[in-house]
Amino acid sequence: MTLSLIIGRFAAEPDEVTAILGLRPTRAVRVGDQLPSGGTSSINSWELNVSDVAIEGGVAHHASLRKIVDIIDGKESAFRSLRDRIRPELMSIVGEIVFPTSWLLGEHGVWMDARDMRALADCGLAWGVDIHLVETEHE
Repeated sequence: MTLSLIIGRFAAEPDEVTAILGLRPTRAVRVGDQLPSGGTSSINSWELNVSDVAIEGGVAHHASLRKIVDIIDGKESAFRSLRDRIRPELMSIVGEIVFPTSWLLGEHGVWMDARDMRALADCGLAWGVDIHLVETEHE
């Protein structure tokens, strides 16, 4: 998974999110749509991915986050309108970061700078990432 802007758990059509934000989603799911897992969706959701590659480490995370920040910059009023009109239960930046176990000997982290934090806060967006360690072969 990459870093994504997710809007979810709302009653409106996902096309309304697209219209309000002026952004085209990577994926929109409606209640009843077939999911890759084989089940059906119980919620409407709207998702914008910024990359097709897995995020490996903090530097890659920050680069992907900066892409999202650049996309949402100046759209604070659109996000307020989205919250007021559609009332989604979920508005967040979500993703997964992979750290190879070979990196355990050094110091590694995930960060946001002040611009990133302000952009997410001004748009009312939460942020959450899962961090996974991936086994690497020893040389």
